[in-house]
Amino acid sequence: FLFGAGGAGAFPGMSRAMYSWIPMRERGMVQGVNFSGSRIGAAITLPMVAWLIDQFGWRPTFAVLMMIGCVWAIAWFVFFRDDPDDASWLSDAEREHILQHRQSSSSDESDQDDDASSQGAASTSIYRSINVWMLSIQYFASNFIFFFGLTWFFPQLMTRYELSGLQASLFTAGPMVCGAIGNWTAGWLVDWMYRRGQWSWSRRLPAMIGFVLAAIGILGSITAQTPLSSSLWFCVCIFGADMTLSPSWSTCVDIGESRAGLVSGTMNMAGNVGSFVTSLAFPYLLQWTGSSQPFFFVAASLNFIAIAIWFRIDPTKPLDAAKS
Repeated sequence: FLFGAGGAGAFPGMSRAMYSWIPMRERGMVQGVNFSGSRIGAAITLPMVAWLIDQFGWRPTFAVLMMIGCVWAIAWFVFFRDDPDDASWLSDAEREHILQHRQSSSSDESDQDDDASSQGAASTSIYRSINVWMLSIQYFASNFIFFFGLTWFFPQLMTRYELSGLQASLFTAGPMVCGAIGNWTAGWLVDWMYRRGQWSWSRRLPAMIGFVLAAIGILGSITAQTPLSSSLWFCVCIFGADMTLSPSWSTCVDIGESRAGLVSGTMNMAGNVGSFVTSLAFPYLLQWTGSSQPFFFVAASLNFIAIAIWFRIDPTKPLDAAKS
């Protein structure tokens, strides 16, 4: 619980920082690079942790992970600043470029973050926003897929194909690497389309393509007969699922502006509900039906629903804290 609570602020905080730091035309790729880090980290960590546990046990392994987190936290505290104006290490030319090309607020009062009434109005507006509800539902579907790959895919491979922990971790790492590539691909496509004046479709199309690929991968995995074929189908699935991240989080910054942390935190909460449901849905459906296939059909159905939902999402319509 504490681990989850500690990590929960990372991505919403990143969204708020991105509003202050990143020019609009670079937002997609930066989102893609950011999320690819978690995928590459997972790909490296899966076999590394399996080896460490095998050699030293789980307690020393957890201590190693703790030390890595502490070192990063100290480095982030020393280096990062909320606004480019406060970063002494930033050159004047780069600071001027950021300030000139970052997104402008749609409201003169939107940056009054310490105003309690403004924060209350923003919270009310979020829960009345169709954009926020649609983003949350599609992100539920995205996390429902991805967290199966992060949690149950590994033990399923071990059980189904009688693999060792290290062998299963290597097959599981492949989809994580493909997830990183999916993030870079979507990030590039988001920015490429935005620079050509397609703001709305620069968010919608990459996400829709991603959900189509995720559905194809999850359904194709039903036919897999070897650990390699299972891994390859999930490479397609996770590549697609991770293509949805850059457009989703970019849209949160688009509509949230200075409230991007609140909007993205709301969406991320819905996504974490999806990951929680996944952790229960797969074992229970397997127990009730005696087959893993019903879970895969449910996951594919959620992907197709998410595709339809993206037609309702408008990134050009900012969240107005003063109106519902």
